[in-house]
Amino acid sequence: MIKIAFFDVGETLIHNGLPFAGVVTALTAMAGFETVEAQALIMGIVSDYHAPIPPTEEKVAALEEQYQNQVLGPSGLAGFFKPFESRVTISSRAGVRKPERRIFEVAIERTGSRASLSECSFVTENTTHLEKCKEHGITPVRFGPAVSGMAGFENWADAPAVIAGLVSPGHAGNLSAAAAAALATRHGLVGFTATATVGRSIHGRANQLVQLKDPRLGSLNGIYVERPSEVTVDFGPDGRVAEVVATVPNPDEVADAVNFVSSLIKSGRLAVPGQPAPSFGVTHVVESDSEGRPRLVRQRYSGR
Repeated sequence: MIKIAFFDVGETLIHNGLPFAGVVTALTAMAGFETVEAQALIMGIVSDYHAPIPPTEEKVAALEEQYQNQVLGPSGLAGFFKPFESRVTISSRAGVRKPERRIFEVAIERTGSRASLSECSFVTENTTHLEKCKEHGITPVRFGPAVSGMAGFENWADAPAVIAGLVSPGHAGNLSAAAAAALATRHGLVGFTATATVGRSIHGRANQLVQLKDPRLGSLNGIYVERPSEVTVDFGPDGRVAEVVATVPNPDEVADAVNFVSSLIKSGRLAVPGQPAPSFGVTHVVESDSEGRPRLVRQRYSGR
């Protein structure tokens, strides 16, 4: 089973410097995965980045700092791969480029684990690299159109479920986290909590993001609010989420939500983006989630 999940970066995690849709949610879910030995799944990066000649330690360290500051930092993904010195391996450090066996061996060494190549997976869009990974004993995972005989996904919403099946098949906690990621990214169901697992089905509760459309909301027309929902998630034979059944709010509940948001605006308890902030009494704010949806969120207080 898999103990380390390695990822490529360019055109796998990010495109034009920004994460693909669903990457943040997927990595958040996978960061909580457990292996069959009840250890935390290690996530790491293996990436080609220059090749200093000669490869002095000073030049390698400078390139690692550059990679951290100019590639990972701006992408917003650096937090998933800390500490850098044990979770990120660039070709300059390994002295070889992907898909040479040595770069993966160095990456494993840097994690401080005793994992073998056969206990690692590698996610990339590059099929040539994936075929070479198979020769090394690494489990290849294709990001992009399906390749026969190879695990993969085209949408990052499916990534946690695919990886969960490689890490610890049938692990209830991993499946619940994978389901939560798919529900949040693809179905607008957030905060999923499993209550029962039956075969390939997981039952639980979540908050459904309901988009409110009413002219009374003014500039906040189209805002999302959360409503409780009972959810059943069915996984298919390929490990991905195959079907989702969720209760939906009735028209009266939606109308009540519109009235509630409208009353927050009128009473000055909601800070509206682009408008002067109320002097006091704000209880709710508008925040964009990882999928770019504007959501009504209760004001957080720091206690200071």
